[in-house]
Amino acid sequence: MSKRRLLSILGLLTLWEIAALIVHKPFLFPYPFDVLRIMLSQLRNLLFYQSLAATICRMLKGLCMTVILSLILGICSGLSAKFEEYFSSIENVIKTIPNVSYIVVVLLWLKGERSVTVIAFLLLFPTVYSSVLLGMKQVPQEILEISALEDIPLSGRIFKVYWPYLLPYLLSSIKVGFGLGFKVSIMAEILGAVRVGVGREINVARGFMEMDVLFAWTIWIILISLIADRFFDRIIERVKRDGA
Repeated sequence: MSKRRLLSILGLLTLWEIAALIVHKPFLFPYPFDVLRIMLSQLRNLLFYQSLAATICRMLKGLCMTVILSLILGICSGLSAKFEEYFSSIENVIKTIPNVSYIVVVLLWLKGERSVTVIAFLLLFPTVYSSVLLGMKQVPQEILEISALEDIPLSGRIFKVYWPYLLPYLLSSIKVGFGLGFKVSIMAEILGAVRVGVGREINVARGFMEMDVLFAWTIWIILISLIADRFFDRIIERVKRDGA
């Protein structure tokens, strides 16, 4: 960790401590060490890991569905201008629908755990699809002309010609999708009243006015998102380096 980042964290903790001292109402604004104590106790609780695993699994199901469908439709759009034109109207409709509408409608239709996966899919699809299509359009015209002259079959063109240009954009969209999908899934769990999950634990803490627990879960969400971002950054850097 760099000195600047460490100083930034220490500065934030200091401001948090000062704010907590000014408010002086732990049930409304807890002290940092109280939240740290809760976080350490959560690490010794099996329910903590079960909740995290349930939420991440639901989100990953939605993200996998998104990646698969986005690859199929994005590649089709990249290969066929007519298909892209036809599908663009559907994509525009999906993009313009407010996120809250997706969440409310899906929760009314499905309820429970399945709704979280579907909501994650609907909210992530436009981003991943657009990235796949953008990656397809990065192939230089000269390479496309050479592949046409060599009469390379469609499968060969997709994996040998398009895939190296497409992959970095796909990974970048998955990186964004993981962070966004994780937060959206938690929000859907809170509204959908699931049996196990981070959203349920936040809901329980809210019901009992346990602000220290709410702060603890918020910090865990931030930490997991940061770790995932760093993980995907390393993968993207490696793919770019290998492809250079």
